[in-house]
Amino acid sequence: MDKNLFMMCRVLNPQAMTELSKEYHIRKCRRDELDVWKNMPFDDPEVAEKYSGFMQKYFEDVYSDKENLFFQKCLFVCDKDDVPIGTCFAWSSYDKITSTLVSGKSASKCVEK
Repeated sequence: MDKNLFMMCRVLNPQAMTELSKEYHIRKCRRDELDVWKNMPFDDPEVAEKYSGFMQKYFEDVYSDKENLFFQKCLFVCDKDDVPIGTCFAWSSYDKITSTLVSGKSASKCVEK
């Protein structure tokens, strides 16, 4: 199987880490926000639309058989108006790679088991 990790960095940059300021909070992704999550890797709405089929297939291939777990683990970083501006979660992809995904203005870290 192709391990399609389309957002990844090979080395974590500790300088990229910081605490969230008070105007932001973290909460779980709601079921009605799946499209928000699928659009998160893309800065341009037209590009997001172009890749919507790819993202749907990606969700189905990686998460659909564990959909309840996805919604338990998938987190959104939200602004003061509760609008998601980023997403993060740890996931065992393909039962071989544990990925910690941080997206919004994309970065992720993965470790092969």
